[in-house]
Amino acid sequence: MLTYFKLQKSYNFKNTTYIEIETFMKKKYMIIVPLIFTFITILAYFFIFQNKADMSQGLELYKQGKYKEASEIFSLNCQKDDAQGCTYLGNLYLNGDGLKKDTSKAMKLYDKGCGLGDEIACYNLALIYEEGKDTPKNLAKAQPLYTSSCDNGLLLGCERLGMMYEKASDITRSLQLYEKACSGGVLKSCLKAGMLYEEGKKIDKNISKAGEFFVKGCDGGELGACTHLANIYGLSNQTQEVQLKRLELYKKSCDGGNFLGCYHLGEMYKDGNGVLQNSSKAISLFTSSCEHGELKGCTALGNLYYIGQGVKQDSPKALKLLLKSCNGGELEGCYNLATLYFRKTLSQKENAYALNLYNKSCDGGNLKVCTELGMLYADGTGVDKNPIKSLNLYKKACNGGEAIACNQIASIYEKDNLKHSKGEILELYTKACRGGDKSGCYNLALLYEKGDGVKVDALKAIGIYEKLCDDGFEKACNALGVIYEKAQNPTKAMSLYEKACSKSEPKGCYNLATIYGTSSDFKDDVKSAIYFARGCDSGDMKSCIGIANIYNEGKGITKDDVKASKLYKKACDNNDSTACNALGWKYENGEGVTQNGAKAQMLYTKACDSNNTVACYNLAVLYDDGKFITQDSKKALEIYDKTCKQNYYKSCNNMAIIYFNGKGVNKDEKIARNLLKKACSGGDDRACLNYEMLQKAKR
Repeated sequence: MLTYFKLQKSYNFKNTTYIEIETFMKKKYMIIVPLIFTFITILAYFFIFQNKADMSQGLELYKQGKYKEASEIFSLNCQKDDAQGCTYLGNLYLNGDGLKKDTSKAMKLYDKGCGLGDEIACYNLALIYEEGKDTPKNLAKAQPLYTSSCDNGLLLGCERLGMMYEKASDITRSLQLYEKACSGGVLKSCLKAGMLYEEGKKIDKNISKAGEFFVKGCDGGELGACTHLANIYGLSNQTQEVQLKRLELYKKSCDGGNFLGCYHLGEMYKDGNGVLQNSSKAISLFTSSCEHGELKGCTALGNLYYIGQGVKQDSPKALKLLLKSCNGGELEGCYNLATLYFRKTLSQKENAYALNLYNKSCDGGNLKVCTELGMLYADGTGVDKNPIKSLNLYKKACNGGEAIACNQIASIYEKDNLKHSKGEILELYTKACRGGDKSGCYNLALLYEKGDGVKVDALKAIGIYEKLCDDGFEKACNALGVIYEKAQNPTKAMSLYEKACSKSEPKGCYNLATIYGTSSDFKDDVKSAIYFARGCDSGDMKSCIGIANIYNEGKGITKDDVKASKLYKKACDNNDSTACNALGWKYENGEGVTQNGAKAQMLYTKACDSNNTVACYNLAVLYDDGKFITQDSKKALEIYDKTCKQNYYKSCNNMAIIYFNGKGVNKDEKIARNLLKKACSGGDDRACLNYEMLQKAKR
């Protein structure tokens, strides 16, 4: 329903009280008459003030509900070009008070009143055009009318004009108007100005400035400003004093009927932030906010019903609440609803529905959802894999300021750096880092450390790593440890590796285990085994191989071929070629597993296909010896040749033996001698011995 200035004690616009009826008596109509004016002039002013008395009488009649009589006086004054008479008569026609409702007549009267200089008439006419009340919407006509009302001192006109500029994305002009209205006491404008500074869209984000406007609005009774002020307090260090202030502000807001404040208060009780955790209290607040139309409350309540926190678990009710939230345009509700669908095995219909919810949320401006949708298309989860669509979604989110999406784009560009410059990648990681994405900061530090697309800057890299490590980003602790280890500071490195490992960064465990296993100063096979085991449990396959090797060799712990084989298998199943080769050796020799040549061949082949040179050599030996499989010198020679060219000198030695003996090939001592010479030069002792024997035989 539209709110217009009416004949009543006060004029209400969206909970903001303004302009009493006596105002017009104090306006520009108070006239000082110089003594030198003629009698005719004095007489003219007498009639004007007589008309003013008639207006007062008309207002009194209106208060008594005698609309018809009041309208006659207003009409008479309007005919005499009294602006207020036209305005108030327009109000009667607009609302059908004592007269037949007629918006068209009201508009004509407002137009006349506005032309005579009454800012209220300009405002009411603008509002009709803007909202399209019984007439087509016409923003082009509304804007100059609001401008006129604002220029003539009606601050609500400034606010409405500011709203129009905000919708048109002219944030600078919008902010100027909100600030003007706020300075004059329009508290809703204080809230709006604060929100623009808080969001930082198309203007510099300024939380301090936002807080100033929220304080003014909240102190004046604008409860929405209290809620936003509490949110700002939530950005600072959560001392007990800050948490109590947030609690006080949310409670003030909620008690006054701002149900967004009730939602936030519920979040504090749900999580136990600044108050004792109280799920029942949280549910009550979420329920109240949801029932009063605050859809964030519906989303929060739906989440609790889904997980059964403070209430009996009820998935149907959870879905119903999230659906209500989503249908009302609360994008987080759409996101959560879609997530619930993706958590279970979906039918084709359910999958399409969930995808539609994600799209709805993304299209509505929830950039977090756009990013997650991009990840779905990147991985092919619930949708056909579509890298191009994924990238476009990331770009949309990144352009809107979603830092994670910027990091994702840069990662894609790094893998395809022929098409994208190093400068683009640096810019994206920088944007991601500035936006608060820790992975983006980590990747940015890597660029500075390696000098990839930017001049090497170890100090800058270390600075970023240190901040990330202090903030709990464990990968940065490990990276920092590597730098200190290279700088010959193993004690500092081990401290950082320990920190990384304790926070489940498996590479930190692996690096620490390696130092304990290989360093003469810190040698400790038991600790090495412990940290390899922790790294393996956290998913690092190199650590699994490390602990498997220890069980295989019995270093510091009891030798256990069965455990070693199981650990090699775990790593091999995760496509680690070193582990596949080691497991192949176990099957070939029956260590910890039942001897099985076919499995050995399969595992060596798998590892060799992943360019594991040792596995290729072992596979060639199987073909060369005819052990478990049909002997095939030609196949063996082919693999030996490949690995010899990769400077795996055992292959060169074995290849030389084949040529020397003419095993499946024409005998060729010259080739054999050259191969042995190469292998010997590369450090293969057997090749040196064979080369020496061949040289003696030649003499």
